[in-house]
Amino acid sequence: MFQMDVAKLIGHRMLELVHHDDRDRVAHELALITKGKPVGGFSRFRFRGHQDNSWRVVDTYAHNLIDDQSIQGILVSGGDVTDAMTARQQLEQSREFLLAITDNMTDGMIATDEQGIITFANAAASRLLKIPPAELMTADATSVFRLHDTISSAQPTSATGLEDVWANGKSLHVDHASAVCADGTRVPIALIASPLTVEGPKGSVIVFEDISTDVAEQLRIEQELDKLAWVGRVRDALDEGRLELFAQPVIDLATNEVIQHELLVRMRSSDGVVFEPAQFLPTAEEYGLISEIDRWVIYETARIAAQGHRVAFNLSARSVVDPHMLDRIANAIHGSGASPSDIECEITETALVRDVPAAEAFVKGLIDLGCTVALDDFGVGYGGFAYLKRLPVSVLKIDREFVRDLTDEVSSQHVVSAIVSLAKAFGMKTTAEGPETMETIEMLRELGVDHAQGFVIGRPAPTSEVF
Repeated sequence: MFQMDVAKLIGHRMLELVHHDDRDRVAHELALITKGKPVGGFSRFRFRGHQDNSWRVVDTYAHNLIDDQSIQGILVSGGDVTDAMTARQQLEQSREFLLAITDNMTDGMIATDEQGIITFANAAASRLLKIPPAELMTADATSVFRLHDTISSAQPTSATGLEDVWANGKSLHVDHASAVCADGTRVPIALIASPLTVEGPKGSVIVFEDISTDVAEQLRIEQELDKLAWVGRVRDALDEGRLELFAQPVIDLATNEVIQHELLVRMRSSDGVVFEPAQFLPTAEEYGLISEIDRWVIYETARIAAQGHRVAFNLSARSVVDPHMLDRIANAIHGSGASPSDIECEITETALVRDVPAAEAFVKGLIDLGCTVALDDFGVGYGGFAYLKRLPVSVLKIDREFVRDLTDEVSSQHVVSAIVSLAKAFGMKTTAEGPETMETIEMLRELGVDHAQGFVIGRPAPTSEVF
């Protein structure tokens, strides 16, 4: 309570002591009282007269003094609430300031109670999680956050770290976690959680940021480094002679006899590990090593064909449009003494669309050499049917996409049947890739497919074991 010199108040009119902003209101209330109309309750106004001569805020209660049915005076009682009001205003200002800050943060911020139930969430948290604020502020934080390394692990682990914040008041810093959005998708985040130090039960404050861009960039860098590592491995394998050819049999479905083998390139590491084509060929193509691999495959194919084996080999899109590739194939065949009729070259539609005139000239040049040409992965592209009018290929290889579910999907049966009819109309043979069951083999026969190549027939094996 403020200290006031009461003597200084005696003799003054009450309105002289009231702040000018409040005089009209107080005068009106006094008039009501003097007219015999009692005024009860609190009236708040600034009152002057204490030691430092500053204005104070007082909660007042005024009523009339009646004696013998007449008004003898007015009694006003009050209490100084200046400090309380100042504190309240400061608290409201602080709260508004805090809300202004939190709602404009780019990072999400969430407060929880001691059970982990979210009690506050800023706009960024709702935006990042795609969860409306009303729903978010009744959610369990453990259902929103999944503390696990989003790079090295695809499986979420328990949120024990957050539980330690609530139960034991420990702080938590996680570089790689994930948050679950409203649609069930996950967003990679980094978060900091600290205990909320207030009176009563313990809670926590969690600040988190979306690190999707950082994770994507890190993944891109890791992929680039991995590609560069493969470039080095392929380069070393070429220099050290560690490329190998595996052979997979192709059978005639009418006789079950092996009519040829497809040669598939493999790469062996310095410690003997064999790598599949999908592991190194895409990088070799991207970084310009595929042509060198193709040249090696061509000469090895010619060498095996010269031993009297009918074989097929794959050629990359880059090599199909290489103006010198046809001469290299011719030199390999003539130099090895192989019969061109024992060699089949498989090309994909990707190779054709890169440069259609060059591809057309290449295919016709192979035919002139006496080789056969197969159109690989037929059926999955958009232009495969159109090319048949211009390219004198001998075989259509039906993509495994239509073969693996042939016995279960009527749509695949229709596609295979259509390809067979088309091939026959152009005087071509068909080879089905990837059958894995004898039931599939039998259906391929029923649909009129000529040849088949798949694991159920024989897996690829080193040429040293096959020939």
